[in-house]
Amino acid sequence: MMNKTRNTIFTAVGFLIMSFSVTPKNCESMLNIPTEIVENLPDSKDPLVIRTFFGNDKDWHSVSEKLTKSYEMGFKAYVELLDDRRFRNLTPEEIVELSKPHYKHTFIFVADSLTFSNSENTVLCIDLYNEIGKSFRVIPSEMWAVENNLSIANMDFHEFYESCDADGVFRGFE
Repeated sequence: MMNKTRNTIFTAVGFLIMSFSVTPKNCESMLNIPTEIVENLPDSKDPLVIRTFFGNDKDWHSVSEKLTKSYEMGFKAYVELLDDRRFRNLTPEEIVELSKPHYKHTFIFVADSLTFSNSENTVLCIDLYNEIGKSFRVIPSEMWAVENNLSIANMDFHEFYESCDADGVFRGFE
């Protein structure tokens, strides 16, 4: 198993590790490469919010509080936060592939680098049902509307998508 890990890592980063003795234990800390390969998304009762950017844990805790707190009239997004470095830097396309075939929700949220680099902390929402891969961003205080309505099929993904502002962000219905 050790040789397989070394070969995989060597192939992934080329000559950069030739002088290192790489083991699964020190690989991630030295080269910032996850040692486990993700084959699919975990089962979850509620839709997932996948963290794909791991720049600062303090920022993640701040954003995750915004995503799960109660807002207008006590509404909140019922989501499961997935804070797992194996999902680091995954693209929306890769997340869509990981959702097949068993992820039971029709959409998924992603806390990516843009979530942490803009002042609104917008989260990506990806359609996994009708127009698979189509996406928009949503501000944390409106995630409850998206999650609550899509989860019970009270509204369709396209209704939120079409209600986004010109910058592709859903900030609520007017």
